[in-house]
Amino acid sequence: SWSDTENQFPGSLTEEEIKQDRRQVRESRKDDDGVSDYALLSANMSYRFTDAHSIELSSSYNRRDSETDMFSYPRPSFFDGLNQSFCLMPQYIFNTEDIRLVTGLDYQKDILNVHLFDSASRDNRTGDTHIDRDTLSAYSHVQYTLNPQWMISGGLRQERTRLKIKNKSTSSFNDSK
Repeated sequence: SWSDTENQFPGSLTEEEIKQDRRQVRESRKDDDGVSDYALLSANMSYRFTDAHSIELSSSYNRRDSETDMFSYPRPSFFDGLNQSFCLMPQYIFNTEDIRLVTGLDYQKDILNVHLFDSASRDNRTGDTHIDRDTLSAYSHVQYTLNPQWMISGGLRQERTRLKIKNKSTSSFNDSK
């Protein structure tokens, strides 16, 4: 799937307007703008060995490109962002009339890159942020049917995340060379 959106954001409130009523919305400045392109690609596959044993594999890739210009902020803000996410989720399923066991892994990689600029023309880059996150999870869930009225179920999930963040911010930052 793919989508393309454009937003006109409401302007920020002045200190006096916040004192009057912080819940009010200031009329949007014509210059405040955001554009975003979003794409999603997903695939699923399953294989049944027997009536009771099967495996499933799901995967997805998400990508969002955005460009935002906020002139009305007390300190105007101009930034471009690229957010990507990749997921891979294999699982094993054991299913009988009385017992259902699902066990599997989830792997997710998220990457966020944000470029800050000093103006909407984007001639001078003033900063970069790069965030890289890897998450690996293992889980298992079992459900036991005692009779048509009663069932017992429980599960366990262990998750580990690695996060790397790199920031570069300087008034003289210029990557146009």
